[in-house]
Formats: sequence, C-alpha cells, structure tokens
Amino acid sequence: MFLQANISCFQSDFCTRTGEIKTVALSDGSTVTLSSQTAINVAYNEHLRQVRLLRGEAYFEVQPNPDHPFIVEGNYSRTKVVGTRFIVREDNNFDTVTVNQGIVEVGRNNIKPYVLRVNDQLSIGEANSNGLRHVSAATEGAWTKGHLVFENACLDVVINEIERYSKGVIVIKNSRLKSVKVSGRFDISTPNKALEALEQTLPIKLYRLTPWLTVIA
Repeated sequence: MFLQANISCFQSDFCTRTGEIKTVALSDGSTVTLSSQTAINVAYNEHLRQVRLLRGEAYFEVQPNPDHPFIVEGNYSRTKVVGTRFIVREDNNFDTVTVNQGIVEVGRNNIKPYVLRVNDQLSIGEANSNGLRHVSAATEGAWTKGHLVFENACLDVVINEIERYSKGVIVIKNSRLKSVKVSGRFDISTPNKALEALEQTLPIKLYRLTPWLTVIA
C-alpha cells in the first residue's frame, strides 16, 4: 500500500499521503478534493478539461461550460459532465461514481454510457458493471467534511475505510467478524479512536502488535 501510494505520487500532478485531504483549484474555477492516498493528473487547455484518477478517491465540483465538458478518466471508466458535483473512486478493480448534484454520464469503450442523477451510484470494472444503485451521496462524501459515516455496513467494509486513513495495516483475524454490522460516525483524523469506539460497542478485541499492525479478533 505504502509503495503503491508513493509511486502514484511520483507519477502525478497532485497527490495526498495517508490521512491527508487536499482541495485543488483548477484554472476554470472547478475544484477537486482528494481523499487519503489519492493521485490525479490534470490536462487543461482551451479545448479540453480532463482529470485522470490514478489512485484513490476524489470529489469534483465542476464549473459549468457546455462547450467544454469536464472528463474524468479512471482505470475502468470515463465520466463526462458539463457542470455538477460527483465522486469517483478507484478500488477493488472497480471505478465507482456517485452523483451529488446534477447529471453525469459514465461509460467506457465497450459499454453504452449510463446517465446518473443525484444519489445514483455506479461501479464499472474491467469486465462489467455491477449495476446502478441508489445511495446517500451525503454519506458517501462525508469524508470531504472529515468523517466516515456508516449505516448497517459490514465490519470489513468499515475497517477497509478506516485503514485508508491509518498509517499501518488492520487485519480481521476471525473471518466470522467481517459480517458484523456497524452503524456510526467516525472522525478520520483519529483512526485509532475510531477503532477503540468499535471495540467498545462490538464483540471484538484489538491487538496492537506494532505501531503499524493492528489485529482484530
């Protein structure tokens, strides 16, 4: 994870380290907010507005310009908008797009584009898409305000999110615990406190073997 993040930073125009959130202002007034361990390249000229998401997750607030659509290229997707707010995330061999405001067109070379509206979410992988879902865009984008919010999420999903903001690895030793349901709101600036809160409310135990390795059993 650490090596991948640093390689992406080396190759990118803008990037964030573990636990860092950064907002980048683009030349047309649009902004991109980068989550932890995220890297992007930007290609702007008089004819083109394009961002390449190399790694991680980013929240886009796009200034309207019907003559020059704003394009985000992911590993598996191409997102096209005129002016709107949306999130693109690269994770687990999928690109996931969530719409916060406006209308977004998402596709790739070998599939017909999907048209997404507010609170729509779509994941596209190398072979296929896994369907259009209706979600809470505010919850999905809570990280932009410094929080992670979960409602009836599996523990392994929650830990995966917390780990993105932690300087270390978190392992769930007992596979049966992965499906334990979690609801809550956590501050991403203090991932250790988030883990402690989970330990206090769930049938789990934390073992901090080193500063860089935590085991949950």
